[in-house]
Amino acid sequence: MSNKKLGSHPLIHLLMNDIKPLTEKAAELLTAVVKKKGRFQKIRKPSRLNWPDSYYHSVFYHGMNLINAIDRLNEIKVFLSSFPTKKRYEKQGVSQDKWIRYHYANFVVTVFSLYDISLILTSFVFRLGIPESKCKTDVIVKNAWISGTKVETTLVELDKIVRPFREPRHLHVHRGQIPELEQLDELGLISFAQLRSKPIVPARTLRIAYSLAIRDILNNMDPEIEKLTYAIWNLFDALFPTYEQHSKAAHKFGL
Repeated sequence: MSNKKLGSHPLIHLLMNDIKPLTEKAAELLTAVVKKKGRFQKIRKPSRLNWPDSYYHSVFYHGMNLINAIDRLNEIKVFLSSFPTKKRYEKQGVSQDKWIRYHYANFVVTVFSLYDISLILTSFVFRLGIPESKCKTDVIVKNAWISGTKVETTLVELDKIVRPFREPRHLHVHRGQIPELEQLDELGLISFAQLRSKPIVPARTLRIAYSLAIRDILNNMDPEIEKLTYAIWNLFDALFPTYEQHSKAAHKFGL
């Protein structure tokens, strides 16, 4: 499933329609600012918006966060596939090994964030009133409104997918440890030596070795991104009836 399909989900379509007045207002403000060359004012925070705009804005914001996170996972593949201006980076001490590890660390953190964002999105869709910092598994998944529903099933499944990334993410964020990549074990040592002494292997050999390592890393990432994309789609499926119910109620009363 391509990420473009996530944006075509009925939940997102309905959200886009519901939030249209807010986006139009933002466009008007932007146009006025450009004409006056003033300072653009952001849309007010959800807590300062009236119902149902506050609801639409919160669900839209976190729904887009999920889609954007999946986008970043695919963008990280692009960054990993090429090492631009090699000489310039290596003069600054940035080897291809460091380049790959940096972007892969971002991949690990982003993968794990999908579950946290999903918990927060679920809370807003159901209007649970739980602070974002308190949106943990036991609080959201076991909530009386969610437990035993399709939403619980999809969240449990998403948790299983991101679980292998939990420890490397925590070690990176809280201990400063870069996630391990077995494909780079020897290449990292060679790159370290190459930057500080005379070349110990031909540049072409090292380039081919990195190409093979990157191909293997990307092949491992592809199925993970695919599973995550399906999991988010399934979450949107599960959340849609509840969001639609609130949306219809708001429109029914002319809000």
